[in-house]
Amino acid sequence: MGLKSSPYNCIRVSLWSKDIIKGDRHDISNPMHWDEVRLNLPGMTDYNPALPKVYKFDIVNNRLVATICSYTDYVRTAAATKEECNNKSHAVAAKINYLGQQDAARKRESALKTLGVWAGASMETDAEKGVFASISVEKWKRVQSIIGKWKDLCDALSVDESWNVNRKEWGKDIVFLMHVTMTYDNFTPYLKGFYLTLNLWHGQRNKEGWKKGLEDWKDMAVWLFDNPERWEEVREGTWSSSEQSEDAPELTPVSTRFADDVNAFFSLFAGDEPVKLLVRGKNIWEVIYGLDDASGAGVGASFVKAGDEDKMYFCYGRWGSNLDASSSNFRELNNLVESLEDIVEEQNLGRVEIYVFTDNSTAEAAFYKGSSSVKTLFNLILRLKNLEVKAGVKIVMVHITGTRMIEEGADGLSRGFLSEGVMRGVKMSKFIPLHLTAFERSPALEPWLRNWAETGPVEHQFDILKPEGWFEQGHDIVVGAKNSDQVWMPKYQNRNYIWPHPCGCGRLHRRFTKG
Repeated sequence: MGLKSSPYNCIRVSLWSKDIIKGDRHDISNPMHWDEVRLNLPGMTDYNPALPKVYKFDIVNNRLVATICSYTDYVRTAAATKEECNNKSHAVAAKINYLGQQDAARKRESALKTLGVWAGASMETDAEKGVFASISVEKWKRVQSIIGKWKDLCDALSVDESWNVNRKEWGKDIVFLMHVTMTYDNFTPYLKGFYLTLNLWHGQRNKEGWKKGLEDWKDMAVWLFDNPERWEEVREGTWSSSEQSEDAPELTPVSTRFADDVNAFFSLFAGDEPVKLLVRGKNIWEVIYGLDDASGAGVGASFVKAGDEDKMYFCYGRWGSNLDASSSNFRELNNLVESLEDIVEEQNLGRVEIYVFTDNSTAEAAFYKGSSSVKTLFNLILRLKNLEVKAGVKIVMVHITGTRMIEEGADGLSRGFLSEGVMRGVKMSKFIPLHLTAFERSPALEPWLRNWAETGPVEHQFDILKPEGWFEQGHDIVVGAKNSDQVWMPKYQNRNYIWPHPCGCGRLHRRFTKG
């Protein structure tokens, strides 16, 4: 990109080039020809976790469509067979050269199922087992070197002994470990000890590195002013100008939880070869759907296996007095974690995809972030990630409304009611229609949208995109024609679109295209 052209222009031209390279999708002679978009979503009776949730399909050849993916200026092709992949690579290179862009043929690789590292990860396809992701041996060894260095220091010191580390060296190690956990995302929570140490020099954290809570501030106010009501002064640092310093020190104290995270990394990165993380299994997994809720002092959860809704696993009960002072967020997430741990252990689940529905948005956000600034919530997230790794299950958490939770009966279970929703025989799939669009779930929604959105001139009118349109009109492509060189060139037209995605692959989107 240099300094002459903005990233926006570079990327815009790159995407135009990609449309030209893909060519006319209706042309059977086109290596990237496709006929329809197929949806494979949770909630469908024939949902298959071994297949993509959304994919283009070639009816003529009865197979998934060959595709290309790019990372900056580096392009790779993917197809069903080695011959098709090589032919497609040749077609892509020819179009790139035609457009006057650089294609270094010497860098081209033959089609392989086991590829080298690309964008930080190494992908491998096993015809019998599925698709796996890992990192290079060099990166694996470097992680072991970093963790080994810090483990030796932890082992040499007593549990209560405090010590300082160079903050810049620490930061460099964290950056590399963050890069590695982009591939091994389940390992992300174990970076918490590093993060807490990096921020421990701030005055508003306890010795573990967590942000101080109300009781911590009140204790400090008693110690400083002999008055717990002055805790806000302590929190804001008005009693000490040194706490307001913006200059980070060269050395920073180490969090007390750091040793536990180092030992976890040391265990996860043991061995001479990188761990292969399963991305998509070849065999069909079982799919389990479950809803859980914690209401006041009660808890409840229900689970069913897809295709076998006549059998249901459920539990309900009350919290002990030891959790009287806990937050609702903690209770919701704790109930979810304990319910999943119980069903995985009791049913001996493995190679299973579990969809968990909760009306607590904090629990959902913390799960996908892989961390939380609240210690108790973080420890629960860590238990979920460990469950995924050790049991070999895939957990998908979905936020739903509280009213849907009430209708399904999970809310009633948490209150001891055993005759609501699924408990009286209603199918759980009725309450979790992930495969339906918003318009299919609510026929009145489309007329309501058009009533207030389509005002004024014709150009303000909306088109409703079908799945095929997501890849054509949704990218402003309306038609196309061959030029004098017999190369298909797309024609773009700005329009307003509504994308009614099913919940299983996205949310309702409204897209305004601009000139």
